[in-house]
Amino acid sequence: MSDPENRRVEVFDANGNFLGEWPNIGGVSGLWITKDQRIWTGAILRELNGKALGKLPTEAGGAGGPHGIIATESGDVYVAQLSGVAQKFVRK
Repeated sequence: MSDPENRRVEVFDANGNFLGEWPNIGGVSGLWITKDQRIWTGAILRELNGKALGKLPTEAGGAGGPHGIIATESGDVYVAQLSGVAQKFVRK
């Protein structure tokens, strides 16, 4: 669960049991779990244990970073920002 005011993500299992948190990762609003069980936390792709694997180019950050994010099965990523800007990043 995104907790942007406290700059963390809280992690729960399917039954709602608290598993842990990823502190100090920024004010993340947009979260998306990929088919291969990785998670986009804003513009940063992470493993389910919170380890960062990669990130989108800087232009995906915008003011405050992505507010909404979704990824396709082919790996393309769509980002929405509060400013009204929507971007598509194509997997190479």
